[in-house]
Amino acid sequence: MQTRLRAIAFSGLCAVAAGAPLAGCYGSFSLTKRLHRWNGSLGNKFAESAVMWALVIIPVYELSLLGDFVLFNLIEFWSGKNPVAKGPVPTELERVAEGVYEIRQGDTVWRLTATGPETFELHQGERLCGRGRLTSDGDLLLSRTGDAETVRLPRAVLESFTGPARAGVTVAAH
Repeated sequence: MQTRLRAIAFSGLCAVAAGAPLAGCYGSFSLTKRLHRWNGSLGNKFAESAVMWALVIIPVYELSLLGDFVLFNLIEFWSGKNPVAKGPVPTELERVAEGVYEIRQGDTVWRLTATGPETFELHQGERLCGRGRLTSDGDLLLSRTGDAETVRLPRAVLESFTGPARAGVTVAAH
């Protein structure tokens, strides 16, 4: 009995000692974020919810968190690069009609539709997934629904499709 207690205590001590080098190795949790983004891109809130529950029960989310915490964030902490993080994906913009543009980023396609002289709505399929406004610099600032992340399309890119951007346009909060 006493030998078993020593073995358990030794195992616990080894676990704490092994975890000590990981302390402070906070990273970007790229694998879990990619899984979450994929889950949120299904286009139907009921399907997204059902898939999320399935991925929690199966434990895909738990394994991705563990992989991020134990391996990928540690690599990112010491090397500065996360092996799971994606590099920048080129973005293409194409005018398809008056006031309607298609934005392609990899396999994803969004439709950007003018709702006013300086305002836009961003759709993926039939789902509204963001809004945009022209900045005072003439750049287009897009923000996804429910996400603080924004994407800026430079004025030069917009001018190649729309002509000179209007100066003096203010960015309104939404």
